[in-house]
Amino acid sequence: MPSFVGIPLKLNITGLSFDGVGVLANIRKRVHFCFLSPEDAMTAVGPDEEDEESKKEKGGEEEPKGRFGGLLQEIKVESEIGDRVAGKQSLKNVGKVERFVLDQVRRIFEEELVYPSFWTFLI
Repeated sequence: MPSFVGIPLKLNITGLSFDGVGVLANIRKRVHFCFLSPEDAMTAVGPDEEDEESKKEKGGEEEPKGRFGGLLQEIKVESEIGDRVAGKQSLKNVGKVERFVLDQVRRIFEEELVYPSFWTFLI
């Protein structure tokens, strides 16, 4: 017989920065929306002016990191496992839990919103 244990878990997302290119297509009575991958975004938009200047300073060498290093640039998560309200001990900032949450958020974001995946809205 399976048994389950409930553990109070509190997650706070304290910082989120995003850098990407979105694509919006209006086809008939539907609007399709997605983000481009960093490689596709560089092709569609072109290099940033800052990237061009840094290439000139470094003798034209290309750097793998550009403006579009990744869509979700920074996410900060603070975790707390346990119930402090009831006067019991709790664990704060558990690294494995935070890394797991961040990996899942990035994976879901890239699988659901980055081309060839897209969201369709009826208008």
